[in-house]
Amino acid sequence: MAFYVGHIFWIMGPEPTIQQFSERYITKDTAGNPIDLRYGVIEQDVIRANRKGELQTAQGEILFECSLDGESNIIEFRNVTDTSIEFYVNLKNNNLSCLPQLFNIHFPELTIHLIHDDGDYGALYVFTASQGFYLERNAAFTDEVEAAFDGAPFSIDRVKSLPSKLVKSASVEIWLRRRHRRLMDALDHYPIYVAPFPGYLPESPDEQVERNVRHFMDTREERISNLSCFLASFGVGADFSRKSTWDLDQWIFRYGGFLMPSETGSAFTTGIPSWIGPWRGLNVLLDLATLIGQHIINTNPGYGWGTNRNIQPGLRSFHPAYRKLMVLREETGSAIDVFEGVEEPLAVLRNRTLKWSWLFASPTEFKLKSVASHLLSQAARQSAQLSAPSPRG
Repeated sequence: MAFYVGHIFWIMGPEPTIQQFSERYITKDTAGNPIDLRYGVIEQDVIRANRKGELQTAQGEILFECSLDGESNIIEFRNVTDTSIEFYVNLKNNNLSCLPQLFNIHFPELTIHLIHDDGDYGALYVFTASQGFYLERNAAFTDEVEAAFDGAPFSIDRVKSLPSKLVKSASVEIWLRRRHRRLMDALDHYPIYVAPFPGYLPESPDEQVERNVRHFMDTREERISNLSCFLASFGVGADFSRKSTWDLDQWIFRYGGFLMPSETGSAFTTGIPSWIGPWRGLNVLLDLATLIGQHIINTNPGYGWGTNRNIQPGLRSFHPAYRKLMVLREETGSAIDVFEGVEEPLAVLRNRTLKWSWLFASPTEFKLKSVASHLLSQAARQSAQLSAPSPRG
């Protein structure tokens, strides 16, 4: 008996057992229709069973891992009777390995398989429980696995794929307007970057992706030079000495939020519309990421520019990171996404520049003040992880 989480899983057993299971773990409305799982009850029952030693891994170690945010993960109950439970679930943002453990406690005669994506489409895990034992392993997300899920809930992110449009947002905080005006004046003559084939990466043909990469590589030195002159006008160096790196972090913190437009989609992702007018700051964003990425490559042997192919086959038709240009260490599969590493904090900084910025949740100020330093240190952290001894010796 197989249980697929992310599509459908079902349980079958003797009538009284299923009825008791349903009453204990499923909430219902006044009409008796199922609404959701009782996550707190599930969590406590599995913890109690683990403490009693009723459930163990195949290695003989008690394992409990259950990340629940208290919000509903159920999309639709398909069928709940006295002999079966069937429902469609979306668990991309939660690790619910406690579910097969729970079923194993109540239905030890069944072999239960739970398939779970990690939420970032980067890895797939298969959890197996049978006769009181529990085992977790990595698995490949193949086309066959995707077919088993009927393609759901995986799909192209239309929010990012469509051409972006400006949206009206709160005005810049009054005490930041002078800083904003200075940056806008400096951007007036900044060179515009245009990819040969703008568009959303998952929908672009391979030959267009390769042409865009060649264009990036052919122009990167000139763009780094342009950025160096631009930063110099603010008194910031681009040689990544200790002082210039600190200055660059502070410049990003002070000015980075003004580089991002308020928009409906992501022009930085698609290149549509062109990076002119309100989108002109994206040219600097691209070049900042290029400058940082090139320095990582120059100072860390084994790293180079390349397209990310380390995406499992069943995810490649929609995954935005597939074929994305990154800083790669090919022999280990390590990747540093310098573009996302600059874009994400700048989006947060944009919100901080606006009136009512306290309404936006954001990382700590320390992280926002160390964007360049954090990215530059990633190669060293990856090397340290690779050289660290295995936890199991």
